[in-house]
Amino acid sequence: MMNSRSEKVWNLAGMIDARKLADALDHYILPGLLLKYCAIDLIVRPGKRIPDVYLQDDRGHPIDLQHHKGRRILLNFWQSWSRPSLNELLRLQKLHDRVGADELCIVGVCADRDPQIVRRIREQYGLTILLGHDVDRKVSRQFDISCWPTTVSISEDRIVDHVQYGLPHAARKSLEV
Repeated sequence: MMNSRSEKVWNLAGMIDARKLADALDHYILPGLLLKYCAIDLIVRPGKRIPDVYLQDDRGHPIDLQHHKGRRILLNFWQSWSRPSLNELLRLQKLHDRVGADELCIVGVCADRDPQIVRRIREQYGLTILLGHDVDRKVSRQFDISCWPTTVSISEDRIVDHVQYGLPHAARKSLEV
């Protein structure tokens, strides 16, 4: 990594370690010019009904949000290379453990290409929430997701009531993958 004076400030030989890269970026990246504000906008936004969502979980079972009508749903879009995504999965798992599946349905939608990654993440972090694999990003495109993690809160009537980009501020320091 080079600084603004073209001096090498960080180097890593071999395979990229996501944690080391993130730490280096946090340490060496400096604020740049202020950019004009441009809000991220979803096709599905608060007040809108969600589209039909169909995907398979990591065990090969279908996930159909129609079957969860009458329960609140948190639909979390994540990728395994994103540390905030993994932290958000851990936060949602703690929420699931505290509230219970009868009260709230939490579905993590993984947009990674690797078909085995969802199972590995489930095992590595001891997750029991529903995890679906959106390998062709069909569901992500239905919601126009371009930021990972993004968590969409859906009412009992399948109406979006909140969209959260990234981790909530309160969770940033309390969880760490």
